[in-house]
Amino acid sequence: MRTTTLYLAIILLLLAVLAGASTACTNSCGPAPTPAPTYTPWVVVVTATRTPQGPTPPPTRSVPWTATLEPGQPTPTNTPLPLPTITPSPTPKCPPEPNKPVIQVLSPANGAQVASGQLIQIQSQTGDDCSIMAVDFYDNGGLYNRVDFPNRPPFVRLTQQWSSTAVGQHTLSVVAHDTRGNSSPPSSITLDVYQVQTQPTVRIDYPTERIVVQSGQDVQIKCAASSQAQIARLDLIERKGNQEVVYTYDGTVHDAPYYWEPWWRSHEVGDHTLFVRATDVNGGVGQSKDLVVGVADDNPPAVQPSYSSDSLAEDDTLTVHVNAADSKGIVSLRLLVDGQERDAWNAPNPSVGKSHVSVDLYWRGAGPARRSPYNVHVYANDSVGKDTTTPDQPVSVYGGQPPTPTFTPVPPPTETPTPPPPPPNAEIKQPVNGFSVQLPQSVHFKVKATSSSGLARIELWGYYQGQPQHQLYNTWPAQANQLQLEGTYDWVPPSAGVVFFYVRAHDQAGQTGDSPTISGYIEPETATSQLPQHPGAGMGVADLQVPAGGAAITVPGVAAPGSVDPGAGSPALLVALVLLGSMTAVGVAALFWRRRAG
Repeated sequence: MRTTTLYLAIILLLLAVLAGASTACTNSCGPAPTPAPTYTPWVVVVTATRTPQGPTPPPTRSVPWTATLEPGQPTPTNTPLPLPTITPSPTPKCPPEPNKPVIQVLSPANGAQVASGQLIQIQSQTGDDCSIMAVDFYDNGGLYNRVDFPNRPPFVRLTQQWSSTAVGQHTLSVVAHDTRGNSSPPSSITLDVYQVQTQPTVRIDYPTERIVVQSGQDVQIKCAASSQAQIARLDLIERKGNQEVVYTYDGTVHDAPYYWEPWWRSHEVGDHTLFVRATDVNGGVGQSKDLVVGVADDNPPAVQPSYSSDSLAEDDTLTVHVNAADSKGIVSLRLLVDGQERDAWNAPNPSVGKSHVSVDLYWRGAGPARRSPYNVHVYANDSVGKDTTTPDQPVSVYGGQPPTPTFTPVPPPTETPTPPPPPPNAEIKQPVNGFSVQLPQSVHFKVKATSSSGLARIELWGYYQGQPQHQLYNTWPAQANQLQLEGTYDWVPPSAGVVFFYVRAHDQAGQTGDSPTISGYIEPETATSQLPQHPGAGMGVADLQVPAGGAAITVPGVAAPGSVDPGAGSPALLVALVLLGSMTAVGVAALFWRRRAG
């Protein structure tokens, strides 16, 4: 035990000496070396995340890194690896889906009637789960219009214009397309386009009557055009003599009614006759009433009088025919005799007057008679106050009647008479000649007539054999200037017998024409067993005899097949006569027996 304790003390002493030696070496031999650091291996992992609502940020790569440093090496720095550049892909607004858009035509109603050329508003609405790209419009299977939607709305209410001059049925269809290539089923309506029969109408609303303007002054004309179809063209036309000169026009297609306000001006002095003509898309033409515009000058009225005589009997009448013209409009004309007004003419509208006047003025009851002549002249004034006085015309008035002038009669020209037109033609087309009808059946007539000068009427005439007077059965009137006329009539015979018929046609010139007369036989109404034999082949109604005194008509018998005697009666008739005779004999015998027994 002592030995063990001793060893331990020696060891501790040695350790203390060694520790002191080490510290002394450190203080005397220089700086002690830096103790080597110790590292623990480590790993850095970065995971990129994707934000659905925006562009994707570049991901950071996970870099596992392990380092072991020797003593005395510098501390390493962790340099990250370069990251790749990633371009974010655009996020689609709508996910792919197979649903098709839907579309519906709202107006007009299916089966509506539309005038040819009329502009129609086709309204439709379409919708989709996401977006509408375009809408196609078809007319009878052909693409009429396409509307694209750049902003890709999910719902659209669309109005498209359509018109057609093709008469008949039109099937109008609309189809919607979405942004994913889906197309809607078509929505269709059928419209009936009919031909417009009426012509367009045009009226000038301003000015409503003649106006007067200065040379070069602009005039605005206001007019309105109406039509069942669209207006294709409007023309402002000036009529110069027998020619029409288009001043201006509007060639754009417009809905009716359309209000047009063209301008007009002229440097040509005088009256100008204007009117407006409208043409619709179907070619129909209509025009307004004439409008007179006077282009004024600075001249006074031009007046030219013409006197009926320069010598009158007392209380006679002097006639002065006056022609006057003024671009500013004549307001009044006055006939003056020795300075006194005897007659006058005044314009209906004094503010504009009348550019041309042709009128007669009278001095009635001329006189009293005197040796010196009367001074007669005409005074005229226009709408701007300018006036004209014609030179005096001396007119003498005597107390007695002046000698009557002698006139040499001129024979009237010889006129070549115009030959009258040919008379009308008439015919009975049904029944044929020799017809036969049994009572109570009716006879169907079909007649026809023609005339080169126009028909007035057709008449059906008939009579029984032996009847002295013919009877009018029916009349067909004709329209004005009708060259051909047909008619039908069912005649119910009142009795049996031979009848005759003909047709008489009357034309506009008072001429008549008769058809050939046809004949027929009306058989009496009898029992089936007592029907008379019809006339045989080749036997006409002319072979039938009508007894006098109203006796029954006897029809010649026709031999039965195999009979030798053509005049013999039928076997059935013989049997009937034998039976009738037997019954009569039995009855007479029974009556005789009863009387004898009594």
